[in-house]
Amino acid sequence: MAGIGFELNKLFDKQGITAKVRAYGYARLVVSGPMILGVVLLLGIMYLSTRGGATRGERELLISMFTYALLFSLIASSVLSIIVTRYMADMLYSKRTWAVMPAFYGTILLTLLFAGTAYGVFLFFSGIPFAYQVMSLLLFLTLLVVWIEMTFLTAIREYRSVMLTFAAAVGMGRLWMDGGPLFPVDCPILS
Repeated sequence: MAGIGFELNKLFDKQGITAKVRAYGYARLVVSGPMILGVVLLLGIMYLSTRGGATRGERELLISMFTYALLFSLIASSVLSIIVTRYMADMLYSKRTWAVMPAFYGTILLTLLFAGTAYGVFLFFSGIPFAYQVMSLLLFLTLLVVWIEMTFLTAIREYRSVMLTFAAAVGMGRLWMDGGPLFPVDCPILS
């Protein structure tokens, strides 16, 4: 997050009304974007589960599973994030970029091992069916990797490129789900 703060400071240092409007727009996106995306995700889950014919109890269970996975994955990934970002900044400053990828893989391994085990124990005693436990654990582990990747991606300071890449991935996923031009309608994956 420090890198984003530095970039925002550069934007705020520029003179002119359009530069200030642009800086405030980026600041608003950085601050409120994740919360808005979280709300949109939960509303989308509610919508899709309602359209899929899920009962009220099933919808509430699904929302609870997503909420717990999001919350605990953010907490678990932030434990090492403080240490890793400091280490990464030191390595990049001293031009030892070869040390960044081992730190990335080590962070993922440690987080998946310890946080995954703890969340698995939590799910075991949660009282939900086994299939839901497995799906929730897989979601949690995936989110852990995504949060750690995002921590490391901020180090490259190419925020616009990262944002455009994420947007392209979401767009491709949307096309895939709709059976768009990326995949023919009779694709065996979609049937």
